[in-house]
Amino acid sequence: MNHSFISYLADLLEIEPEHINIETTFARYGLDSSVAVVLTGDLGNLLEKELDLSISHNIYVSN
Repeated sequence: MNHSFISYLADLLEIEPEHINIETTFARYGLDSSVAVVLTGDLGNLLEKELDLSISHNIYVSN
């Protein structure tokens, strides 16, 4: 996963980037679905791709 996004997420969660597990859902980090949608948009910006915001649901609820 993009190092910039991991750093962004770590800042948001106020934890060290090495504590971010890319296999962990947003829900397990205590983030709700509305935050997942925002993060999905931010991830798209970092990747310079337009992402379908419905993937935030998959990221939020999987695992």
